[in-house]
Amino acid sequence: MVANITYDGATLTLTLTDQTTSKTFTQSFAVNIRAAVNANSAYMGFTGGTGGYTAAQKILNWTYTQTALTQ
Repeated sequence: MVANITYDGATLTLTLTDQTTSKTFTQSFAVNIRAAVNANSAYMGFTGGTGGYTAAQKILNWTYTQTALTQ
């Protein structure tokens, strides 16, 4: 699976692509991250919880690109 997340300051869009079938799923969410974290900055990364079971994920590639927002 490939996950692509974009955020334009108002809408977070997630697109998942199955590399075996080439099928995609896209969902957009209206979110104000600055208000949600009550700060002008935040951390990003990976986390997971399984409720007591074990799981293994492999992050094979990670890219972060920041673009300037025009106001």
